[in-house]
Amino acid sequence: GSPAMNLLKGGIATDGSPSFRGAGEISVPLAATPSISNGEPVVLGIRPEHLRLSDAGIPVTVAVVEPTGSEVQLIGRTEGGEEIVANFRERHSFTPGETVRLSAEPGLIHLFHGETGKRFEMRTRP
Repeated sequence: GSPAMNLLKGGIATDGSPSFRGAGEISVPLAATPSISNGEPVVLGIRPEHLRLSDAGIPVTVAVVEPTGSEVQLIGRTEGGEEIVANFRERHSFTPGETVRLSAEPGLIHLFHGETGKRFEMRTRP
């Protein structure tokens, strides 16, 4: 079965280009500005198979590395202590304790309201 979506708590920063800001130094660029007031709680959702290594990604400390046939599963923690699971089809050699940076294509990122759980339509700016 496919693992559950990664969920990170945070808020939206609308100064400049829209981005999600989470615990620690997490900043994730968004494809569009969600219709939400500044400072309202949001939850960022990214599926494990959509995460990729990226120099500008979320810093994640590797906890567990599990090769599963054609894939490598990485389980790690963000600076804010939230768990992240990533699946890679490529063969990467990760070492527990090291820090990797993970991100996803903006179009593959989901945003939910932190209190109601309602999913935002990521409308692009007019």
